[in-house]
Amino acid sequence: KLQEVARAMYQPAQEIAPGFTAEDYEDADEEVMVWPECMAAYRIFTAIGTQWAYATTGMSSIHTGLRYADVYPLIDRATKTDEEWDDLFQDIRIMESAALKEMRSHIKTNKPP
Repeated sequence: KLQEVARAMYQPAQEIAPGFTAEDYEDADEEVMVWPECMAAYRIFTAIGTQWAYATTGMSSIHTGLRYADVYPLIDRATKTDEEWDDLFQDIRIMESAALKEMRSHIKTNKPP
């Protein structure tokens, strides 16, 4: 479920062709439910949305992952035990991986087929 939420957060906006409305598209505004047991990871993941590390590749850049130094204090505040900390960190890493895959799937390359 965490992967689905993270992918949905990083999908590009649907382009609407002239003469059509958002309702004409089946997937427009598709909702993704966040399960209660995933809410802590979701809240932290959305709070750290600007804390991505980047690698420069020529004239563009690519997301390489979250800056964990910025993530750790939020996990510290959200958990009481080491086990909770480890579980929440793992959940955030699952979301990070899904988000990276989604973002990278939309990168346009100039490589020949």
